[in-house]
Amino acid sequence: LCAPHPATAIKACGRNAAAALELLEQSREASTADVFAFATAVSVCGKGGRWAEAIALLDTMETDGILPDRACFNAALAGCARSGRPAEAHALIERMAACSLPPTSSSYTACARASLQCGDRHGAFAALDLIRHAGLPMDWQALQVELTANEGLLTSGGDEEGARSVRKRIGELVRDSLRLHRANSLRRSDVTWLWRLYSRTTLDAVRSSVVENVDLPQADAEATSQLLASLSTSASSGEMPCFDDERALVGYTWFNMINRAGKMADVLRDVPPEWLRTRALESSQFKGPIISLGGGPAYDFAAVAILQAFEDMEQADATASEPVRVHVLDFAPGWEGVARAVSAAVVSELGDVRHQMTFGHCDLTKPLESTSNTAVHALLPESRLLVCSYVIAENAKRLQATEYAFFAELLEKAAPGALLAITETTHRQFPELIAAARRGVATAGDSCALEVSLASIRGQGGSQCLLFKRPRNAGEQAAVAATRSSSSSTELQLELCAERNRAHRNSQRVHGAQNRPSR
Repeated sequence: LCAPHPATAIKACGRNAAAALELLEQSREASTADVFAFATAVSVCGKGGRWAEAIALLDTMETDGILPDRACFNAALAGCARSGRPAEAHALIERMAACSLPPTSSSYTACARASLQCGDRHGAFAALDLIRHAGLPMDWQALQVELTANEGLLTSGGDEEGARSVRKRIGELVRDSLRLHRANSLRRSDVTWLWRLYSRTTLDAVRSSVVENVDLPQADAEATSQLLASLSTSASSGEMPCFDDERALVGYTWFNMINRAGKMADVLRDVPPEWLRTRALESSQFKGPIISLGGGPAYDFAAVAILQAFEDMEQADATASEPVRVHVLDFAPGWEGVARAVSAAVVSELGDVRHQMTFGHCDLTKPLESTSNTAVHALLPESRLLVCSYVIAENAKRLQATEYAFFAELLEKAAPGALLAITETTHRQFPELIAAARRGVATAGDSCALEVSLASIRGQGGSQCLLFKRPRNAGEQAAVAATRSSSSSTELQLELCAERNRAHRNSQRVHGAQNRPSR
């Protein structure tokens, strides 16, 4: 049998550079070391953080009369990138050119990663510019490095003008990355990373525009702090705080914009299970009016509009999507000015004037048929997406007093195929809420079933609940009717049996009383 190639054993060392170097030395002594063995050893040294040994192996190759190829240089460059050695990486680029080996996109990207690793973002940008100057394509690795460097610039502070320029550049790079994704599918985790970066960057731009809006009062730190404290208490007490101070509302909107609007957008895009994407959130989901229950500062409008903008970029076809129409309905009228400012900022940032937000009134603690909920009732027949963010816990006492009647009636009257997406600070009210939703769907007849998912978003707090009013096919409806008929018959027999048992026990008590000796 033929002996295995030395590169196979060296590769098995993983990140153990010492073991790889020992095996390479043995193969050199046996005169079996070739360019593949050296390239593998260089790679192992780089992965193990031994960048100096990785570069030194290139010299050893030349001593042994073996010319390093592009794979050897790129492996050494990768080691420099991991260890944050940009100067050594650029020296390797020059050495490649001297060996008549033109650097590739990945070669320059390794230099950029090395600069980024040691915090030199501008050095990373300079290395990436070399790719463009050489007329080479920007692959996913290069785009990812440039996106990461821009994200770092955005979070490091600076003036608003500079931040605006960085956000614009991130949007362009995300668009380029998704174009690449359409041609060569990226990993799902990479697309999710792109989505999170795009949504948070856009929301950051929106909240900056809201704070700068001259039609709104300036946010007041003390009033905002008091409102946030009241909301924290209300999540436990179940009693809604006061929303009368518009200065506090502006501050609250800025403080929670990225977290809460981003979380709802994530719920609609990325959370399991699969039925959410395959059945509930089809393209038709955004075509009708979207109802935002207790939507206050129009976070839900921002979430849906930004999600649609990203998915438009993600799609291969160029067909125009439907405009987003969100009806923000809230108990506190003080939110209207802030909601309109958020809406204007979203439209401006996305550059799509077709999107519409309207503000109206609703009261979740009253029946759906109440005059307070006229707007909800009127929109239900056409709506396929209903959103309820952070309003259940703060109204828990009054909702419990009505046994969540609003939500029972909401799911009863909602159109087949409607989805109710809920985010909350706590899951404590979810059992009662789900029970009410089941009652409502059951009251509507056998044509629909309720599917429930207690979804979770990795890396974020809070609780999410998804209620999907799924239409049943004819076979399912027949089966449900048969089950109900059988259940009704069984329930009748059980009731007759229970009645006979009660009569028997009463008879025994009477008989016992008649035969009990008198005192």
